[in-house]
Amino acid sequence: MSSKATIMYTDVVGYSKLTGDNQQIALIILEEHNKILEEKTKRYSGKIVKLTGDGLCALFDSPIDGVKCSIEIQKALNRRNELNVDERKIQIRIGLHYGSYELKDNDVFGDGVNLTKKIEPVAPHSGIAISQDLNNIIWDTNDIYLRKYVKIEFNGKSIQLYQLYLDLISWCVNENAQNLQEVNKDDAYLKAHKLFHCGDYSSAIKFAFLSLDNTDEKNSMDILSFICHTFICLGGMDYANDIIKKIELVLDKDRNLEQCAHLYKMRGNLEYNLGNQDNALDFFEKSFKLMLKSNERYLNEIVYYILLILLDKDDYVKIKKYLEQCIPNNDSYSKILDGFSLMYLEELDNDKIDNYKNKIKDIDNQHLASFGYRILAKIYLKFKDFDNSKISINESQKLLINSSHNISDINQRDKFLNNILIHKDIMEFSDKISDHFLDLTYEKIKESDSVQEDKVKVHKFCTNCGKKNDDSYNFCISCGNNLKIETNL
Repeated sequence: MSSKATIMYTDVVGYSKLTGDNQQIALIILEEHNKILEEKTKRYSGKIVKLTGDGLCALFDSPIDGVKCSIEIQKALNRRNELNVDERKIQIRIGLHYGSYELKDNDVFGDGVNLTKKIEPVAPHSGIAISQDLNNIIWDTNDIYLRKYVKIEFNGKSIQLYQLYLDLISWCVNENAQNLQEVNKDDAYLKAHKLFHCGDYSSAIKFAFLSLDNTDEKNSMDILSFICHTFICLGGMDYANDIIKKIELVLDKDRNLEQCAHLYKMRGNLEYNLGNQDNALDFFEKSFKLMLKSNERYLNEIVYYILLILLDKDDYVKIKKYLEQCIPNNDSYSKILDGFSLMYLEELDNDKIDNYKNKIKDIDNQHLASFGYRILAKIYLKFKDFDNSKISINESQKLLINSSHNISDINQRDKFLNNILIHKDIMEFSDKISDHFLDLTYEKIKESDSVQEDKVKVHKFCTNCGKKNDDSYNFCISCGNNLKIETNL
């Protein structure tokens, strides 16, 4: 009886040669290979039908499980290869297809099986190729990245194959200049925006690229800007910089005011994260001036970044100036910006602090809410309220880590936490609290020592030998007699 499943075939590249060169090493390598493949297949609920000498055939009820298993196998082998010399590295090809099969006598048969067998030998070394049928099922899964590969002939038909990439970055780099599949560009771009606002920046980039690949150059500017901005939000500064160069080429032909404002904003973000605050401030201020004339919707976001820099510079005059130009539209950035005005307080005002806390709690986006709690932690720190500063930054860290989990590409989560300056500051803020606490403790110890020293009285003459003690020494420099006058403290 025929059934349907995701069928996987694998094969070790160059295993026959390896066997001829050194059969003992070949067997050891094959054992390690089998262990990795069996472990990953079991994790993704696959069933190994048979071992094929230097590969295997496995079935997966879930197409997603089959695809993700193949990705995890290649990643595990890559990690293993990094720790081994060339002679002991393992490269395999993986072919996948969703189709029919018949199970008989611990073996599989049928057109689906035969097609998968044809796909596997043409897959890239250390890569994965899948059929058109499987692609149609899984292409729009958030963290699965595909490009058109080659065509093969099967049963008199031309079958389009797709290469499955292991992560977002290798898919974006696209070394072999492979095309993406045809999609509705408007639907893909709308989905990219929805994913961005959900905090899944890696998937937002995927669908934005799909939209871009199906858009002519004339209408590509907005999409390129979106991709660049999203890469910055993800911590991919190098890739954002490459895209900015493309944007600048297009902008030379069409100097759109709002697009120039976005370009300056992105340049400011890059410079800020590279630690070039003066350059960043210059770009942000240029962006602010252009956005005032073109689209006030983005003003509060730009003001937020300007104030971050001005706060580090202790330039409260300019902070006040920009706060007065905020748009009171109750958006997330508007709520966050209210915290900067609290930095002016001469003393801690609990009512104003509580009001600000409530505003931050109302921010739905955990990523942005974490920024608000960071400002709250800085306010408490200014007034040396270390306990509440610690509580606030803990909440900021929790929200930031939670928001990182929204990123579907696991490889990008560490970059999100560590490559963005504000995020890095949030994750390391506890150290600043400890440093301030130690400084305060040290100051108190010094003050205490000073008070104690003030209370110590000494004799003007030595009570033993009569030598003068004009320099107020504690001991006589002539005979060593103790000259301290004991007092009851």
